[in-house]
Amino acid sequence: KMDEYHTVGLQDYNPKPGVYDVMWFQWVLGHLPDPDLIAMFQRCLKGIKEGGVIVVKENIARGGFVLDKEDMSVTRSETHFRDVFKKAGMKIIKEAWQTEFPRELFQVKMFALVPKGKPKSIEISTEQH
Repeated sequence: KMDEYHTVGLQDYNPKPGVYDVMWFQWVLGHLPDPDLIAMFQRCLKGIKEGGVIVVKENIARGGFVLDKEDMSVTRSETHFRDVFKKAGMKIIKEAWQTEFPRELFQVKMFALVPKGKPKSIEISTEQH
């Protein structure tokens, strides 16, 4: 159930502590430079409940990063994302590639993340309550 909407740039987003079971970021992180992205993730780690998860679904560059000069967004490589996650104090508990995308497009990968030091996995349910 969606209870709140936040109309603020991600670089300024500061969630209330311990409120969210899931925070989902899809195809928006390319608009933040690394320092802002790391700081945003660090704030979001405080926003998830015990047992909560942060999910990232983004396009993945084959290496390094790709700058889109039209909208000034960045497509990061998997290695680059892993470095950002580590710097933000997160660890990956589940990851998967999007399947059946056209070959000419960027590959898409999903990461489920928790704060470092938390259990290696959590049960992710698709049941609706």
